[in-house]
Amino acid sequence: MTAPTADTRRPWAVVGGGAAGLAAAEALARAGEPVVLYERHSRLGGRAGSFPDPVRGGLTDNQHVWMGCCTALRGLLDRAGAGDAVFEQDRVRVPFLVRPDRDDGPVRTPGSGTVSPGGKTGRPVVLEAGGLPPPLHLLGALLRFPLLTLSERLVLLRALIRLRREAGTLKEEGLENPFGEWLDRARQSVAVREVFWSPVITSILNARPEEVRSDLAAMAVTESFLGPRRAAALGWSVVPLAELWERVAARIVSLGGEVRRGVRVDALEIDSPGQVTALRAGNERREIAGAVAAVPPGALPRLLGPEWANTDPLNRGAGLEWAPILNLHLWFAEPVTDEPLLAVTGSPLQWIFVRPAAPGYAGRDQHLDLVSSASGIWLERSPDQVRSALTHELAAVLPAVRNTPLLAAKVVHIRRATFFPGPGSQAARPPAATPIPNLALAGAWTATGWPSTLEGAARSGELAVRALGVRSG
Repeated sequence: MTAPTADTRRPWAVVGGGAAGLAAAEALARAGEPVVLYERHSRLGGRAGSFPDPVRGGLTDNQHVWMGCCTALRGLLDRAGAGDAVFEQDRVRVPFLVRPDRDDGPVRTPGSGTVSPGGKTGRPVVLEAGGLPPPLHLLGALLRFPLLTLSERLVLLRALIRLRREAGTLKEEGLENPFGEWLDRARQSVAVREVFWSPVITSILNARPEEVRSDLAAMAVTESFLGPRRAAALGWSVVPLAELWERVAARIVSLGGEVRRGVRVDALEIDSPGQVTALRAGNERREIAGAVAAVPPGALPRLLGPEWANTDPLNRGAGLEWAPILNLHLWFAEPVTDEPLLAVTGSPLQWIFVRPAAPGYAGRDQHLDLVSSASGIWLERSPDQVRSALTHELAAVLPAVRNTPLLAAKVVHIRRATFFPGPGSQAARPPAATPIPNLALAGAWTATGWPSTLEGAARSGELAVRALGVRSG
């Protein structure tokens, strides 16, 4: 996809067509700068890309969900005209299913009561925000939430109030302290952690609450659940993610930029004063004004050469640890749930998402994406073992699947899905600016202040453009 232009200035090069690279290229084009985006694959999106659907045809992908507080991502999609391709809740609503203690027994809540929803009937318990001003909009929902006893709900509410008050301190002092220490001080029980803190923190940060940095955990909760009314409301694409990225690419082209797919950038040429002067891609050499490297840290030595790649802060990303995410895709012959998404407690299966079919699709099958974040426990298991174990977990909370034919299954285990946000990870996240004045870094792994999410990636693209001295408005 290219667009001719009479601009004779050297273009900026953006290397990498994931969310970070697309955000950077769109920001440069929006600022009136000539820009060329290079992506080595035929499809855009990086780890948030799409793959062929074996049952329905067309494309599908691993479920990605954002929140109302993800303003950079939503701004990018809105400017690309993708608003009609996404769904967003008016206020947060999360249906919970509870894993029974035994497959044939009653459902024991993580608190002290016994409830029937979410067990053998497959009916969920719903957590939904009310109409009070924030942060009180969650007050009624939490006070009525039957998966915790009244005393546990009050302990959780006190902790949320305390976290809002101490968030600034945690931001300054919590870089090396695990959030588990704060939860201990706030006297959060095992039940409260299992029902609230673990689903929230693990879903956003891809690590257990006890393991993550306190400042990132505090940011994740205060920006969402303790922010404006819609800050925690969930949103997702109702089309394959590839279509969203195509719309962003079309916007870049409409603004005079270029998007080149299937082109692997081999190196950025850097002169002796320390300026990027050109890029090399196969037999092509192109002079450029500068570059945004929107690639994983392991790709920097190839792009920059060892001399520059080993220079601080360009070498910091080598110190990051990585965390996996597991997706099990199941296609059933008939629908097994009416909910678009379900959270699961008491199970290694954390989320169930219903993947939408293309408009006009007439089949009755239902495609579920089962998600297990912080999925290290599955790394050494075969796809068949993963499928068997998680399908068993699914049947325990959605009994309808036991009598519904399974048409197809696909395991997608991304071993390096996000950086691991534990104590010490901040020091391994480089800023967007580099010692090379006309080179900037982008990627959710850079120092955005946000976790490794689509929002973090979108923000990193904007930060990279600012680091180059370009103002996109």
